[in-house]
Amino acid sequence: MFNPKEAQEDGFILGAVIALLIAAGAFILINISFDNGFRFGLLLQNQTETTGTITGYAKTPAGGDVVRFKFEDAQGIVHTGEKLLLTGDASGETGGPIEVVYNQDYPEYYLFPGRVDGARYDFFMTSGLILVIVLCFLYIVYQFVGYVRFKRKMTYY
Repeated sequence: MFNPKEAQEDGFILGAVIALLIAAGAFILINISFDNGFRFGLLLQNQTETTGTITGYAKTPAGGDVVRFKFEDAQGIVHTGEKLLLTGDASGETGGPIEVVYNQDYPEYYLFPGRVDGARYDFFMTSGLILVIVLCFLYIVYQFVGYVRFKRKMTYY
């Protein structure tokens, strides 16, 4: 037989479980987009473009090409880096120039100029997903408080 009080109790739990599943899915998506999104966020603050030098190439186990390069920041410190080459990335011969965009405060965060626009979407996706996760956990707290109030009220009936 249908009991409205049990249905209300189940509603609290079901709402919290659904919010937890949504937060878990958002967390998985953040893991995909966080690296480039974080780099773009830093590049928004203090972006500098420079020309580096290609020091070599390597192959990944999956068969992709990785370019190794070095560049000098505004303080004259030489930084080395490596990035997976994607279709459309500028590349050249070993010893040739390569354009690099980096953050002046954190030069270890860099991107190729052609990837900055693509990282913009990762930045907004990461920001939106963080907001979704925060809202889900606030909703879980709201459901938990409602559940506790409901249980406390039901002890008198």
